[in-house]
Amino acid sequence: MLGYPLFVAVISLAFAILVLMQWRSRRRPHQLVWGIALVMAAVASLAYAGFLTNGSPGLFRLYYVLGALMMAAYLGMGSLYLALDRRIANPILAALTIISVLGAVLIFTSPINGAALHSVEQHGGPGTGVLTSGLWVAPLVVLNIFGAAAVIAVAAFSAFKVLQRQAPMRFAIANVAIAAGTGIISAAGSAARLGSPNNFWVIMAAGWLVIFVGFLMTTNLATVSVLWQRDLPVGRGASI
Repeated sequence: MLGYPLFVAVISLAFAILVLMQWRSRRRPHQLVWGIALVMAAVASLAYAGFLTNGSPGLFRLYYVLGALMMAAYLGMGSLYLALDRRIANPILAALTIISVLGAVLIFTSPINGAALHSVEQHGGPGTGVLTSGLWVAPLVVLNIFGAAAVIAVAAFSAFKVLQRQAPMRFAIANVAIAAGTGIISAAGSAARLGSPNNFWVIMAAGWLVIFVGFLMTTNLATVSVLWQRDLPVGRGASI
């Protein structure tokens, strides 16, 4: 039961390290926002694994805030920083931050269904039904739709531009993989919220693996390895 959340934590943490190494070298805002989102994914997965071992409601809420509420939205925000002028992206980030804080407060103060919490602890799953339905649902839905739409739209547009410019085909394939992986993750969350939570973490792990492979296809790993020793520019980054 712990295997898949831990797998997602490892993948997203490795992903975060590569992206933040790129940010350290190039200081691009999209890399920083992506890195923060990926750290959120890793911490959320580890919090969920910790919850499975001790049943802590606090760890469950942390998993839900970082994983279910915020992560997808900040991945999408990173994609918008890649595609838009900062004068447009900055106000969007400000609005996103306000909605995120509001959603987090609502989730941390929402009553918990003890029986549902115990069931998730025993059998796994996304945790649907643990938090009593309330105002927190609105920011969660809005942020997830925003995040998935932004990632998929920017990745699809990037793939189109690659083909238009006749750049190496692997960059187009990479962006398609990133869009597809995001779709897989979004489908897992949507299915869980609609009452079909079976294999949630299996689908999540598959989606993260597809996104990570797509990212690796756009990254000069030989140059990245040098960054462990020196502060040199990384090769071409991904359009997550």
